Amino acid sequence: MVLLLPLVLAKGSLAVSFSPAVLVAHLGIESPAYIALSKLSVFHIWEIIVLSIGFAACLKISRNKGYAVALLSAGLVAVIHVAYTWIASMF
Repeated sequence: MVLLLPLVLAKGSLAVSFSPAVLVAHLGIESPAYIALSKLSVFHIWEIIVLSIGFAACLKISRNKGYAVALLSAGLVAVIHVAYTWIASMF
């Protein structure tokens, strides 16, 4: 929030992103392209790192397997989110 607040105040909008999604912001924040590119932000990458450490500790597996589980689970959620947005944009 400390990083987002100055950008929100400067832009005057809550639609602030630290991802390549700003390149397609003209399509709107509900577009499938924006949603897909927003999954590459700094905070999503940090989320995968934290999930992998957590999975490795909770499941008592190696850290590399924890990374694989985290990437698969977070990737699946991201794909479902993008697919849902794409389907919703068709109607």
